[in-house]
Amino acid sequence: MDSAMDNNSSGSDEEAKEEETTVNESVIYQAALQDLKQPKTEKDLPFGVLSVPLMRHQKIALEWMRKKEKRSRHCLGGILADDQGLGKTISTISLILLHKLKLQSKLKIKRNGRKSGGTLIVCPASVVKQWAREVKEKVSDEHKLSVLVYHGSCRTKDPIELAKHDVVVTTYAIVTNEVPQNRLVDLYDTMSKKRGRESFEGPKIQPRVGALGRVRWLRVVLDEAHTIKNHRTLVAKACFSLRAKRRWCLTGTPIQNKIEDLYSYFRFLRYHPYAMCDSFRQRIKSPISRNPLHGYKKLQAVLRGIMLRRTKEWSFYRKLELYSRLRFEEYAEEGTLHEHMTHLLLMLLRLRQACNHPQLVNGYSHSDAIEEMSDGVQVAQRDYLIILFNLLKSSSTVCNLCSDPPKDPVVTLCGHVFCYECVSENINGDNKTCPALNCSRELKHDIVFTESAIRSCINDYDDPQDKKALALLENDGLVQVMLMSLKAGNLGLNMVAACHVILLDLWWNPTTEDQAIDRAHRIGQTRTVTVTRIAIKNTVEDRILALQERKRDIVASALGEKHGKSSAIQLTLEDLEYLFFGV
Repeated sequence: MDSAMDNNSSGSDEEAKEEETTVNESVIYQAALQDLKQPKTEKDLPFGVLSVPLMRHQKIALEWMRKKEKRSRHCLGGILADDQGLGKTISTISLILLHKLKLQSKLKIKRNGRKSGGTLIVCPASVVKQWAREVKEKVSDEHKLSVLVYHGSCRTKDPIELAKHDVVVTTYAIVTNEVPQNRLVDLYDTMSKKRGRESFEGPKIQPRVGALGRVRWLRVVLDEAHTIKNHRTLVAKACFSLRAKRRWCLTGTPIQNKIEDLYSYFRFLRYHPYAMCDSFRQRIKSPISRNPLHGYKKLQAVLRGIMLRRTKEWSFYRKLELYSRLRFEEYAEEGTLHEHMTHLLLMLLRLRQACNHPQLVNGYSHSDAIEEMSDGVQVAQRDYLIILFNLLKSSSTVCNLCSDPPKDPVVTLCGHVFCYECVSENINGDNKTCPALNCSRELKHDIVFTESAIRSCINDYDDPQDKKALALLENDGLVQVMLMSLKAGNLGLNMVAACHVILLDLWWNPTTEDQAIDRAHRIGQTRTVTVTRIAIKNTVEDRILALQERKRDIVASALGEKHGKSSAIQLTLEDLEYLFFGV
């Protein structure tokens, strides 16, 4: 339909439209460039208006939304595409309050019978009550907004009643039923000369149009706006036909399937020249198809004019990663990477732990103790390791050098407990002997233990409880899941009772994971084994996966195998540099 309308335009109209579109695009690029140069400013409501304070990113959103409704040349509104949980709802409520406080305008009835209303919130039925509750609870009693939930068979049929309220909350289904598609919207898509403004009043309101369609809203907000991502659906066309001065899309996932999802937002927002189907194809899709790099940069500029998006960043992870990189560079400049291999492995461990859960690195200090024992090294009997473990855990234990309760405690194989800082020179320096009185035992990285290292070593021994757990998995129908460490899972266990393997703790050496998987994928297994690796994007886990593939390729090339598995490759300094820096 959109294409047909474009094709009916005369040649002179096409030239005029082309010239205006070019001007508009130039302005859009200038606005995007200006936005890049300007720092983000904040806007807050007067004290006591909200029952909860706005966070900084919400204040930035409020100021951005205020400006978009006031100064935008292309459309009054935009797309707030913050990640889920960052407060798009409270930012929208703040915008409504800000406008009400500024204008305190009275409702007016226009001559054509269409009523001037407040803000219409369109959302899925599952969150209608949540929206109404948020508006009531987040606003102080002194500045309460009048809210109407327009839902259910007993809802009012009177548009004047709708127009009385500051906020009306309804569903996409009701909009579809009460706001039939206006054919003039399609005509507007191709013929409008007032970019960002409605050019047609349309015919007189038809009797079958519901109350929603009889109100000209000050503002329409589409929550979970990806509901209209397919512009051909009835729900999308009904939303396009809503009459409003200002329009907003709220969604944490602005693109779900393909770039065409954006066209529905542009059309709803009246974001010209991209609100026309043919123009969107020519100016957005085609450049991406011809030159993806250039095309996506253009799309970013187009979106910058109407979209604000912030994502949840792992600030604790980024700080940990930055610290690790700085220490690596420091050791590299000093030429002491080999001497500090233990600490490098520890930092790598912390990054991997942070990917699994923040609490695993909670309280981690940069002087933390050394990494757990090397692969396959067992230097003491399990009973003796338990004794060492109890030494570390004892409340009466003190450092053998400073006589204070040990900070970041470690224990040597000779049974002496130290602060890691106190003993670190003996571990990493030239004098690798135990500094305890009357003890000259040689210290090596694999005979100095942290609590977690001993715990790991103890767990690597055969334990009757492990055998009992395996028996329960095999014989008890109620036991569906077994949790185990990667190291425990790769040592001599028969797990054919399981057919799903989920790897949460990725390991740089692929053979370690392969051995764990082979506990279930082995002779005796009668079912298909499904393996799932869960990894966090843009972290060390991405690089671990890439390093695994690199090592598999080396083994496959050397042995002439399609998929190398028997690898004795060790973690090199080059590997560590790649894991920390990705280069």
